[in-house]
Amino acid sequence: MSYRVQLIISEDVESQQFGTNVINKVINPALSINAPLIPTALSFSVTAVVSEIEDTEKIKIVEIEVLNKNEKQIFSTGEVSVNLPPQVNDINFNINARNVLVEEAGEHYAVVKFNGTEIGRQIFDIKVNKPVEKN
Repeated sequence: MSYRVQLIISEDVESQQFGTNVINKVINPALSINAPLIPTALSFSVTAVVSEIEDTEKIKIVEIEVLNKNEKQIFSTGEVSVNLPPQVNDINFNINARNVLVEEAGEHYAVVKFNGTEIGRQIFDIKVNKPVEKN
């Protein structure tokens, strides 16, 4: 089964009720996150937007995880049971990862899985801030 997937890394996500719908606000999206030093504890959000879903009833478990460049998991929602509405065009999943232990700078990956199978991946960087030189 093929899905169209977009993963967005950001500073935060706010969800607001608007009638019967939920409006998501992605705050400060980025493909790199700066850290004052490594190792560190970072907070960030991941938004997964998925479309081209032919049969939502077959999707029973969703997981979003963050991996370091060596594919070691540094954050996971765990396998979350879902009951998705039938016949939807797009589905959004948001997580706010707070105080995630980051042991090394460099490439990291946000991954979304349906029923244990990876359906999308986004690369992003964690960089160490360069110290400001004093004159």
